[in-house]
Amino acid sequence: TLGQHFQPLFLYESLSGAIGAVVLIWIGFRLRRWLRPGDILLLFFVWYGLVRFALETFRADNWTFFGVPMAQIVSLLFVIPAVVILAWRHRAGHALDDPPTYPAVARWGAVGRPFDPEETASEDERDLYDEDVDDDDDDDGVDVDDELEGSPGDRHEPKPGSRPEPSTG
Repeated sequence: TLGQHFQPLFLYESLSGAIGAVVLIWIGFRLRRWLRPGDILLLFFVWYGLVRFALETFRADNWTFFGVPMAQIVSLLFVIPAVVILAWRHRAGHALDDPPTYPAVARWGAVGRPFDPEETASEDERDLYDEDVDDDDDDDGVDVDDELEGSPGDRHEPKPGSRPEPSTG
């Protein structure tokens, strides 16, 4: 209507989303030694919540709860826990995270503790793999190791329903 001032909140929110994406990507590349897994998501909650909180002051006809717009309350319900979790995860003495699964190709995001190639499994886990529990991978009743130990001329009985190997004789 005439005489009423219009604020293009959708435009402001879209621009802040684009700026936020660029900032979060920049943080993912430049500050990755500081990051822990999930920090980018938590920073997004903080960014979006603060932008939404600020933009709701311009909106007319808000749903309110004791005079406070509901959208601002919901925004704070995202911002406050995200800030608390970030502070808790980055407190002094907090254990470092595991390194990336593929550290050679990790280019952005959380780095984790330094990667040690010798540290692939604990001693107990290595013992589990060293035991010859069940090497019968093809379910023919003969362990894979036993098949490899036989001479090339040894033949095993074919499984019922399987095709016989062609003879080379």
